Amino acid sequence: MPSVLPFWPIFVVAAALIFVTWVLRETLQLPPIPAWMRRQEEQDQVTAWRKLPRMFRFIFRLAVVATFIGGFWHAALYTHYQLYAPRAADPQSGRIYPSEFKGVTRFLSAEEMVSYERSQHAMIVAGVAALGLALGGSMWSRRKSGSRDQR
Repeated sequence: MPSVLPFWPIFVVAAALIFVTWVLRETLQLPPIPAWMRRQEEQDQVTAWRKLPRMFRFIFRLAVVATFIGGFWHAALYTHYQLYAPRAADPQSGRIYPSEFKGVTRFLSAEEMVSYERSQHAMIVAGVAALGLALGGSMWSRRKSGSRDQR
């Protein structure tokens, strides 16, 4: 049996940890950062984020969620192919295209290759979009609020 960690148990554990952290924070009403640790610059950044248009914040969050979904989709396909794809070409099932997964050659069908590459590209495009939106929002909020010298 290959030494690949299964995807779904890792996903379930990560989701459970995130949920438990959220529930504890809500029930104990803990602030994200203690007030005595906040500097004026951090407070300005929070205010700048809130001053961005709602649609922009929604699209940014959507891009971040799409990045995570693309990453999980890609990881699920990678794990599935690593566990179940044959190591030798199988013309009867159509798995004749070689693909290398961490030094191990597996054979996939044309549809599986397209699906794997599509998941990789979707993850990258969503990540670049989220990064671009984050940088654009940062630049926009700085321009709107002005520099500290102007205040």
